[in-house]
Amino acid sequence: MTLSATHEWDFSSEQGKANYEAAQRQYPGQAIVDLAALRDNMRHLVNVVGGPNSGTAVMGVVKADAYGHGLIPSALAALAGGATWLGTAQSHEALLLRKAGIGPDRCHILTWVYNGTRVPFDELIDNDIDISVGSLAGIDGVAAAARRLGKTARVHVKVDSGFGRNGFTPAGFDAALAKLVPLAKEGVLRIVGQWSHLAVADAPDVPEFVASTDKQVENFKDFTRRMEAAGIAPEIRHLANTAATLSRPEIHFELTRPGIGLYGYEADPAMGTPST
Repeated sequence: MTLSATHEWDFSSEQGKANYEAAQRQYPGQAIVDLAALRDNMRHLVNVVGGPNSGTAVMGVVKADAYGHGLIPSALAALAGGATWLGTAQSHEALLLRKAGIGPDRCHILTWVYNGTRVPFDELIDNDIDISVGSLAGIDGVAAAARRLGKTARVHVKVDSGFGRNGFTPAGFDAALAKLVPLAKEGVLRIVGQWSHLAVADAPDVPEFVASTDKQVENFKDFTRRMEAAGIAPEIRHLANTAATLSRPEIHFELTRPGIGLYGYEADPAMGTPST
C-alpha cells in the first residue's frame, strides 16, 4: 500500500508559508509508506501485551506527523492494528485527528505539549481529548477552561520519574496534589491517568541502564501511592515505550505507548524490529 498525501500546516507567518512552498517546488519529494506494515506492527505490539482482552491497551504514538509518515493515514493504520489510544505531542495534531473523523467513540487521544501563550484548552476539552498536566500552571489552565465550558476535563498527571523530561518532581508533588484533589472532587477534572517517560529502557543488556530503569519504575510507583493516599488514584498508568513494551512486561500496566516500534524501527538492535 502506498501513501501520497498532502497536509495542512499552520504557519507563524506568510513568509514562512512562502518559504515552505518555494522549497516544495525546488525539492519535490515523495514518501512511500506501507500502511499495511504499520497496521501489522501495531497488531504485533497488541499481541505482545497479551492481546485486546489482556487489560493492557496500546497507544499508537503519532506525534510529529507520525514521525514523518503521515498523521492521519498512520493513525488509521494503528487503529486498524488494534490500538485503542492515539498520542500526539502537539495539541493541534490531536485536534486534526478529531477533525479527520476519529471520534471519541473510536479511540482516546492524549496530547502533552502545549505553548503557554496559545493553548486551545477549550477546544481540546470540547473535542474529548485527554490533556497531560505536568505543571501547576497547566492544572490551572485546564481547570479554567473546564469551568468555562461546564465540562469535566480528562487529564493525565505527568510525573518526572527520573528522566528530567518535564512533569512533577517528587519534591513538588504535594503542591500538585493540593490543586488536583479539590478539582477532582468538584468534578472539574477527571484524573484519568498517571504517566512518565523512561530514559534508557532501550538498553536492556547494559546493567547500569537496567538499574536506572528499575529506579524510575520504583519512583513511578511511589507517585502512584501518593495519588492513592490523596484519594485520586489514576484509572490507568502508562510508562512503557517501545523498548519497555518489548522487554519489560511487568511495567505494561494498563497502557503502553510504543512510538518508533509502530514504524518498524528498532528500539535496540538486540531486540529486533517489532514485525516488519
